[in-house]
Amino acid sequence: MDLSYTPSERVPLQELQARAERLQALMRDAGLDGMMATQNADIYYLTGALQQSQVYMPVVGQPVMMVRKHPGRAQADSALGNGWGKITPVRSLRELPALIEEAGGAKPATLGFELDTLPVLSYQAYQKALAPLGAQLVDSSFLFRRVRSIKSDYEVEQIKKAARISDVIVQAAKRLIRDGITETELSARVEAEARIAGHSGINRMRAYGQEMHMGHVLAGESGAAYP
Repeated sequence: MDLSYTPSERVPLQELQARAERLQALMRDAGLDGMMATQNADIYYLTGALQQSQVYMPVVGQPVMMVRKHPGRAQADSALGNGWGKITPVRSLRELPALIEEAGGAKPATLGFELDTLPVLSYQAYQKALAPLGAQLVDSSFLFRRVRSIKSDYEVEQIKKAARISDVIVQAAKRLIRDGITETELSARVEAEARIAGHSGINRMRAYGQEMHMGHVLAGESGAAYP
């Protein structure tokens, strides 16, 4: 049995490099030595991959994706590690200080976190694990929001692609809806066409580990019912 895996599409390495450069410029202006991405949307933004991980971005240097599960999948999905950036497996947060110091060439004095999404218990776990660095942990969520607000040509094309898929959904619903069809059947048929057109099946949001199903078909009294 062939168990090899090839992603359908990778975020180009040049795109990841450009994102890193823009973020590092904002970090310099804010006086940050490093930033840590811990929530899904920002991890994907910096790496083009999404596994159980965190990403360290030094103000000077290249990003390091520190993966607990699953490093092999992250290496397949991400363009990092092909001459630029690094993907490395970790088993414990206690391994992070050495990796952070290696990535930036020195211990960071100020280290940014996404405090708009990071749960308190997770923040405290990072705080304890990173204590050997002696760094001040500060909020840098506004930098992620700012750097992501300006879209590259690649990102504009992805938005256009998403719009085309959205049109597929609307046109499918228009064509398939009929008297007597159940919400479940209509939802399944529309979702099938959307997935074939390229929809991932989920919508990701700026929240810690939160994703939602691509959508629901509701009509009449069902639309007013509390789940």
